[in-house]
Amino acid sequence: MNTGAIGPGISVTAFNRCYPNPCFPGVTCTDTPTGFRCGSCPLGYTGNGTHCTDIDECTANPCFPRVQCINTAPGFRCEPCPAGYTGPVLEGIGLAYARANKQVCNDINECEMGLARSCVPNSICINTRGSYKCGSCKSGFTGKQTVGCRSKTERRCPNGELSPCHESRLRHRA
Repeated sequence: MNTGAIGPGISVTAFNRCYPNPCFPGVTCTDTPTGFRCGSCPLGYTGNGTHCTDIDECTANPCFPRVQCINTAPGFRCEPCPAGYTGPVLEGIGLAYARANKQVCNDINECEMGLARSCVPNSICINTRGSYKCGSCKSGFTGKQTVGCRSKTERRCPNGELSPCHESRLRHRA
C-alpha cells in the first residue's frame, strides 16, 4: 500500500497544526508528528493547556477576617484592612501563594495615637481590638463621660464658677 505522493508536479506542504494557535491564550503550542501539544496553563489557571479555567484563590482564605477577597482572572486581591486596623492590601496569583501569604492587619491603638476623640478629657481610654472605649475618670478626677471629669480639688465660687474666684466677686460676698 502506497501512502506517499510521488511523481512530477506533486508537492507536499507541511501543515502547521499550531496555526492558528489552538491553545489557551498565552500557552505555547508545539507541532508534533501526530498533532499538536499545548503547554501548561498560566499561573492562576488550571486545565490541560487547551482549556484553562481561573483558580479561585479566595477559597484559601488569604484575607484578614471581615475583609473581602476579590477573585480576579488570574489571581486575587484583598480589600483594605477594616476600620481600627492598619496593614497592606494583599494581592497575588495562585493557590500556593494564597496559602503561604495571609493579609496581616494590626490593631490601631487609638488611645496612644490620640484618636479617641469621644472620650472626655481626664478620663481613661481603653484600647480594644479594632476600636476603643472610654472608661471612668482618671485618679484625682471625678465625674463621668456624660458630664466630664473635673479635678477633685477644684472648688466652686459662690456664683458657681470654678476657682480661683475673681477677686471682685469675692468682695461682693463680704
